[in-house]
Amino acid sequence: KRLIDRLVEMGTYEILVSGGEPFTRKDLCDCLGYALTKGIIVKLFTNGILLGTEQIERLRGLKLSYLAIGFDGPDPLSYGSIRGEKAKNVFDRVLRNIQRAKKLLNIPVAIQFTCTKRNTNPQTLSRLVEFSIENDVLLRVRPVNPCGNTLANPDLLLNYQEYLSILQSLYELFSRHGCSPEGMKAKQGNIRFKFSRRSIKFDESPLPYLGWGCPGGYVHAFIDPYGNMYPCGFLVNHLPHDENDNVKVKNPLDIWLNGKGFLFKRSLSGNDACFECKYFITCRGGCRIRALYWKGDINAPDPYCRQELKRHKGIKGLFLLEEGNCI
Repeated sequence: KRLIDRLVEMGTYEILVSGGEPFTRKDLCDCLGYALTKGIIVKLFTNGILLGTEQIERLRGLKLSYLAIGFDGPDPLSYGSIRGEKAKNVFDRVLRNIQRAKKLLNIPVAIQFTCTKRNTNPQTLSRLVEFSIENDVLLRVRPVNPCGNTLANPDLLLNYQEYLSILQSLYELFSRHGCSPEGMKAKQGNIRFKFSRRSIKFDESPLPYLGWGCPGGYVHAFIDPYGNMYPCGFLVNHLPHDENDNVKVKNPLDIWLNGKGFLFKRSLSGNDACFECKYFITCRGGCRIRALYWKGDINAPDPYCRQELKRHKGIKGLFLLEEGNCI
């Protein structure tokens, strides 16, 4: 609660609680409730394994903005291909918990699908859409990022054309079922897509900061389970860090203003190609971990670049670069 008070004092207006797994904390719902009393927008992301009857009952009294449940495959095989062999044994439990949460909670419930090369074959995508429709849960889609455990399994990674092809397939599957693709949300870092019955558009909204790269260090921060505070959770192993940049040691405002990782992130120089691009205000150069992994340069353009879309073949008829201008 002391941390929440300090976050409020520094102007924090939204918190996403994720993991690890949030429900390993016995006092999770008490903390969420306290944040809500402070006027903070609270979102919760869980793997769903520990989201049992007791936890759902406690969540019923909280006005969360949404509950997202990690669901990386609509069957034990695809689910286990990402989360490991042991995960296959808990698939049925997660399935029941998703259905129970949707039935009992009066808040938006979404399944969070992280796309990889292992869980995006046509049959899996078809069953995923069917599950979303049958259970009336929002489908949130994102690509796997080149960090953490993924680095030991590089065969999981998708290039940009592969990711866009997956979005196109999901869009077409929703349409084939007579459902609006607006029931799906997708992003690629700080770039979001808008789905309508006719097309897939890039969100044209300017980002709410003036710096270079992702929002980390400009409008959001990441605090790990040990209290270490970083500008971006994906860049943890690539940022300078002082062991005292920890919310148990320092006020988070001090870390935000003077932390080594934050100062480094804000000092990135960027590149001329991005600064001269007409889409710059909508992406600010994009994701830094993807640039670092695929191009070896933290200041390079994001490989998932909107300009790249023009050069990809086979992604036609749905993606709009500008209003009325289909690829």
